[in-house]
Amino acid sequence: MKSTKTTLRYTKTVEIELLVDNCVIVDFKMSGDFFTYPEEAVDFLEEKIKGCNTPTCISEVFKEVFADVAVLGFDVSDLEKRVIEIFTDVCKGNEPL
Repeated sequence: MKSTKTTLRYTKTVEIELLVDNCVIVDFKMSGDFFTYPEEAVDFLEEKIKGCNTPTCISEVFKEVFADVAVLGFDVSDLEKRVIEIFTDVCKGNEPL
């Protein structure tokens, strides 16, 4: 199991924690001084992204979760890209079965 914690700087700060086991996301936490409406969007993202084992899955979750969400403090597409980069880096040499 591999764990990584990253702080991203946009107009607000976003911290993400990603726990990956055999290239499957088993836990994801996102916190910071940003805002989303509805507020539950981050909770929904944290739950929906669990089980993703490909960049495509991560992208689909981001699109589903943020389709009708107002965000203040970060760029959703850039955050999605960064999460995929981190996931890919963690999984190098450890592809899913």
